[in-house]
Amino acid sequence: MTIALKIAQRLNLPILSLCKRAYYNKKYNNITNVVDAGPAEFIELFYDASFVVTNSFHGTVFSTNFNIPFYCILNAERKNNSRMIDFLQTFKLQERIHWEGTKFNYKLLSCSFVSSNQQLEIERANSIRFLLDSFEKGVL
Repeated sequence: MTIALKIAQRLNLPILSLCKRAYYNKKYNNITNVVDAGPAEFIELFYDASFVVTNSFHGTVFSTNFNIPFYCILNAERKNNSRMIDFLQTFKLQERIHWEGTKFNYKLLSCSFVSSNQQLEIERANSIRFLLDSFEKGVL
């Protein structure tokens, strides 16, 4: 939470904490715990964000898709880091990874999505081609 607090201070932004155990999270005066976001609200929170600090795959994907500057905070002890790392490498955003316990560079708060948007178009075209080919072959 320290990284989010410092980024919020530097960018003069409020903090919304969205997690499945928000009821049990420590309460801070300057952090709003979101405890009741359904699917539409969840996506809208990312869409409307000015900056995202996340440790989740979906937070990483939605931030990228909506071109919201973000950091993906990874813990070396977690077993599901590979899909976030692979995703960020595919979309040329690996500099958005920060490993817990390492020094954070607060100078890199802006984020360019030019390359990731180009790659996203390629991936979408590949997916559409796959689906159309599958329909034609009767697989789907």
